[in-house]
Amino acid sequence: MKKILLIDTNFGFTADVESRMLLEDSDTFEIIIRNQADRVEDAIEAEKPDELLINANLLSSHPTWDFGIPVKTYAKDVEGVDQSHKKNIPCYGVIQMAGDLLSAIESNAVVSVSQVKEKKVTEKQKKEAAVKPEIPVSTPAQEPVKNEKQSSQVNPSDMSRFFAEHAEEFMKFMMQQAGGTPPVQEPAQPEKSVEPIEPEEFKQNAFPDKDINEKKNMEPAQDTAPETGMDIRSRMEAARKREEEENRRNQMAERKEQNEAMQQVEEDLGHVKKPAKVITVFSAKGGVGKTTIACELATFLSLTNHGKGKFRVCLVDYDLMFGDILSTLNFNPNQANMMDWIADLDKKHKAGQEWNAISYDAGQIERFLQKKEESGLYSLIAPITNFDYMKISNEEIVNLCGTMLRNIVENGDFDFVIVDTGNNIEDATYVSLERADEILLILTQSMNSANCNNNFLNTMNHLEFDLSKIRIVINKAKPAKGVGISVNELQEALKNPVTNQPFECYAKIKDNDAVQNAENVGEPMVYKSSHEFTKSIGEVAHHVIGDTFVLAKPKKKRFSFFRKNK
Repeated sequence: MKKILLIDTNFGFTADVESRMLLEDSDTFEIIIRNQADRVEDAIEAEKPDELLINANLLSSHPTWDFGIPVKTYAKDVEGVDQSHKKNIPCYGVIQMAGDLLSAIESNAVVSVSQVKEKKVTEKQKKEAAVKPEIPVSTPAQEPVKNEKQSSQVNPSDMSRFFAEHAEEFMKFMMQQAGGTPPVQEPAQPEKSVEPIEPEEFKQNAFPDKDINEKKNMEPAQDTAPETGMDIRSRMEAARKREEEENRRNQMAERKEQNEAMQQVEEDLGHVKKPAKVITVFSAKGGVGKTTIACELATFLSLTNHGKGKFRVCLVDYDLMFGDILSTLNFNPNQANMMDWIADLDKKHKAGQEWNAISYDAGQIERFLQKKEESGLYSLIAPITNFDYMKISNEEIVNLCGTMLRNIVENGDFDFVIVDTGNNIEDATYVSLERADEILLILTQSMNSANCNNNFLNTMNHLEFDLSKIRIVINKAKPAKGVGISVNELQEALKNPVTNQPFECYAKIKDNDAVQNAENVGEPMVYKSSHEFTKSIGEVAHHVIGDTFVLAKPKKKRFSFFRKNK
């Protein structure tokens, strides 16, 4: 196995590299990331890598990079590539995204300075060509042919030009209407190579009865009143109005298509946010690790880069009486919590606003949330004490919780909302179950856990709840020999009462004491990207992301990433 030591002081970039590859399960490459450029010798001595990979901006931090192993770089600009080649160090080129670096490592695509500069020039030329307007090429006018009926290129809205070019034909038409001598039929002319572009519909509107009258003139003349000039003028006016109406409809249809296309582009670019996807984490039995999985999954998603930045995630604690998110993730008890928002909602409702009409924008919502700067995760903290919870009106608790969750999901500008719940189906918990796009039902290899959750499923089925939203996660998994129930037996025992089929299992997470240790210090376990628990949470995240977002799908890369910091 080839071991690569990656040196880069840009923590955000290295975190993107790790986040992008966390879902990959591979063992061909081992990449160790270090964020300290001044301790390279210690890292090489401790890890004994086969290759050293450095951000080119750090080359000046050491007089030499000759440590007895191959060295390569990647750069943030052309100057970095140039500096690498001056030191005779192979370079992967200008790298802006983590995925680009991984592709370059996989293909060993080192580049020269001239290649990078040529690429930049080519990209600039493409951009200029994309915005350069097309210059219409005028077509020389065709010379009229004697004794031959002409079809010229005309603009239907330019009436004067049209009738000027068709004066002879017009005169024939007038004579026919007045009972004059019918025109002599000329021999058929060979078909021209250039087709006339005069709209056929307009010719029919301008001379609607021409063919009929020509046939009538070949028969004995009848006593008919000739059409006056005013009648012809009215007919031309009607034709013009019909054409203008048709043009107006076409323009409206084009504008509609353009607006729809622009809206789709905006959505693809992420400028138009859809409501967040709601993942409710639930178990009818306490002590199964429900809050742990909710916190770790929310943190994992907030660290995940989807190609246009990291996901915006909000973790909501709807275990109102005994919420643990505050302590699990080490939030500040003296900062914002749910009671601040409830007080504002109560004031708005008493002022006459209906619950479904109370709305906040993203900036206003964030005033009631706390944020972890390390991960970017937002959280709505449950009431700090039971005494605070007792202040909430039992009659209004469903309206309060529903209004807060609705605003977070629809107006908070989040990609995902993860809701931790109590082990009951009352009030806030039921609100979050109803609002959920997916429900993660947390189980352990315990008969009590199986019985409680089986009763929950039967109750929800009796209430005609949509059980298709439920997925299961088996937590603290152990060998059947030690607990008497295997993971597969548990999965088969809990079936959907509607379909009588087992629920889809998103992950089977092995029991590990390190998870409890991480909780005790308030630091998410997923910060350790190489840990087996983190990979299991990554499996859940992979299912949760699903098709909701368009993610870059690189080829299967044979990497595993390990982060070790001293």
